[in-house]
Amino acid sequence: MHEAVLFAGALVILILVTQMGPYALAETQAGALQSIQSAYVATRAAEQLGANVTLLDQNLTAALGLVEGGAAIQSGHPALSQQDYLQADSIATKVESQAQSLGQGTSPLAGRGLLDLGIELGVLIAAAVVIYLLTPRVYWSIWTRINKETTARAP
Repeated sequence: MHEAVLFAGALVILILVTQMGPYALAETQAGALQSIQSAYVATRAAEQLGANVTLLDQNLTAALGLVEGGAAIQSGHPALSQQDYLQADSIATKVESQAQSLGQGTSPLAGRGLLDLGIELGVLIAAAVVIYLLTPRVYWSIWTRINKETTARAP
């Protein structure tokens, strides 16, 4: 009698799990996509503040790859696809927190590095032009001074 009740309970649980499985997978996939989207928004905000977000973009691309891989194997291996979705959600959550910390760590003057680079390049170009224009004059004045001394001693 107990075995029949246990068997019936296990059968009911199995039916419920198989019926609820697609809903749980869809919810997990939607949650992962929502996390990736919010991480993307946070990453773009950090980039606008001048932060380097190259590594964060690579991580978001990997998370999207996991979601696509999970969707591809969802019908054949629902457990693996759910694991991919959870891993993508975890990556997106980490990216979002890193993007927020990068955004807080940068100042509005972060774009000033570009201005400094422009000033340095301008100074280098100006120095090159000055050297180009003055080098022949300095060279010839030194050469004539040396030649005058050597020609005066020759006779």
